[in-house]
Amino acid sequence: MNNRHITYHTIESLMANTVEEGDCLLWQGYMASKAVPHVSHGGKIVAVRRLMLELRGRPLKRTDYVGCSCGNKSCISPAHTVQRTQAQHVAAMGR
Repeated sequence: MNNRHITYHTIESLMANTVEEGDCLLWQGYMASKAVPHVSHGGKIVAVRRLMLELRGRPLKRTDYVGCSCGNKSCISPAHTVQRTQAQHVAAMGR
């Protein structure tokens, strides 16, 4: 089995790829097409905020949306990361 594309992250390794700006932790790695922080994990490209919640033991449904309450698309601060339903996400995007 070829494991060279599989990366296992920890909260610390994700935080090491940030720069502190005020209350925000700004992601310095790959940003997907919609300017959302992403990282390679387990052979897949995944959203960093979602991965952070999962690493912190937060159960997520596949249909859950994970966003940022501060409005800064590159922020991955756990204090700013919010779990939403699809309806809550759509309402937040409208604001």
